[in-house]
Amino acid sequence: AYTREEFSATCPVDDEIHIFYSSVAKALQ
Repeated sequence: AYTREEFSATCPVDDEIHIFYSSVAKALQ
């Protein structure tokens, strides 16, 4: 989770990352 925060801060496609991360979280549930 901490790496994701740093990554989104340095990456311009934060929205895409968030969508992808949410999709993975739903799949794991």
